[in-house]
Amino acid sequence: MKIVWVRQGYLAPGLQEIGKHDCEIGTNIPSNNSPAPFEVARTQLAYGEWLRGQDRREEAREELRAALAGFEATEALGFAERARRELRAAGASPRAAAERDPAELTPHELRVAQLVSQGLTNREAAAALFVSTKTVEHHLRNTFRKLGIRRRAELARLMAR
Repeated sequence: MKIVWVRQGYLAPGLQEIGKHDCEIGTNIPSNNSPAPFEVARTQLAYGEWLRGQDRREEAREELRAALAGFEATEALGFAERARRELRAAGASPRAAAERDPAELTPHELRVAQLVSQGLTNREAAAALFVSTKTVEHHLRNTFRKLGIRRRAELARLMAR
């Protein structure tokens, strides 16, 4: 995909159809060579939102996934969450199953995930680790967010791999 450089930032192909953006179009810059990955991700988010509004959900999901990856790479957590919400609204999970990797968990999160996936309750996992239930809840919440899952059953399936 090519992003078009404009006077006030980046503009994705087709975004000029919206009619809200009246800008001078300059040269094409490949998105992977862009000097400003955050702006590219913001443009992909805006374009994905527009595509979803036009009921072009498959194209929207592609743009929104790219935007999410860009926001996560630049550690723009607020925008990453917005991209996740848009992805869910477009009918996709924020992360594809292939991207769910327990290796990205911290050692504490991994240990909590292992215990919970074996069927232990939060209280039982806390007792086994000699920590508070709140600590287990914290690590479990981070684990669910990082893996893009919502249920313990999904965690158990993922940890069984």
